[in-house]
Amino acid sequence: MKKRIVSVLLIAMLICVCVVCIYVFSLHVDGSVLIPEGEITEIRVRLSLEEEEYTFTGDSAKKIIDYLSDLSLISDFEEDPEKSNGAAWFITLVYEDGREICIYHIGNKFIRNGESDWYKMYYRQAEKFDKLMDELK
Repeated sequence: MKKRIVSVLLIAMLICVCVVCIYVFSLHVDGSVLIPEGEITEIRVRLSLEEEEYTFTGDSAKKIIDYLSDLSLISDFEEDPEKSNGAAWFITLVYEDGREICIYHIGNKFIRNGESDWYKMYYRQAEKFDKLMDELK
């Protein structure tokens, strides 16, 4: 009888762990959700505090796409991105068919494209964009 109770408790604990893992993983989204399908011909980047806009093509544009695609994003959070402080990067993806999609990268904390919900970024990943821009400019 005692072994049966221990077995039942062990199974119940495993089920709880699985449910928690499924919930946690469902909150994380791959950065590629920010990038609609299509051929990107150029990327324009501007920092909100500056007037200068930088244009990237080829390998430089690929580095920016790789950065965005590799982000691990959090879809469920309590903060309000609209009230976030910090500089904002405006990353405009220009497609072969003429479409332009703007990605808002705010305060190394939040990101979205003009058509998506807000996502929260992990700071260690988000801060890499500043370094990437320093490298590419």
